[in-house]
Amino acid sequence: MFGGVPGPDGIDQTAQIALFAQGTDDLVWSRTLVAQDPRTPDDAERLINELIAASSQDTEF
Repeated sequence: MFGGVPGPDGIDQTAQIALFAQGTDDLVWSRTLVAQDPRTPDDAERLINELIAASSQDTEF
């Protein structure tokens, strides 16, 4: 998910990746990080890579 909310210097943008249990739809794990607006393919790729890197740092996952 990608979204933005008004902040003191404009729009504060975040991206979130979430894992849900199949069958129950319970949230198992999620990670949110500050993100730039991924409107270009390069920016979108960088954002996806940052989310994947964040998931690999979580030792409980």
